[in-house]
Amino acid sequence: MKRILGIDYGDARTGISITDALNITAQGLETINNKGSDKVILKRLDELFSIYEVDTIVIGRPINMNGTESERTEITDKFIHKLKCKYILTSIYYNVIISTRNNATRKGWRGVFLVEESA
Repeated sequence: MKRILGIDYGDARTGISITDALNITAQGLETINNKGSDKVILKRLDELFSIYEVDTIVIGRPINMNGTESERTEITDKFIHKLKCKYILTSIYYNVIISTRNNATRKGWRGVFLVEESA
């Protein structure tokens, strides 16, 4: 069974997670210190795809609390476009309205709130 790879895309660091072999659970795999370079991320993804059989990428697409898009949304959309051009995989992105950074300041909130799914 092929796995699902999760990407938490950021300017300085990008988090990577992957499902287990049965696609039951996902766990953090690594953090890529990309320092603003998508080339660093794509190179590492090439390496990971040679290790793991992946057929789906899930990536968070940040939106504002009121549902509008931001500059960060546009940056993430450009990265999603690069992924779609480079890899022939199913890509699913979720609009997310609360980031991990915001959650750290709100006691008891963890992860992200999923708003909608697009393929």
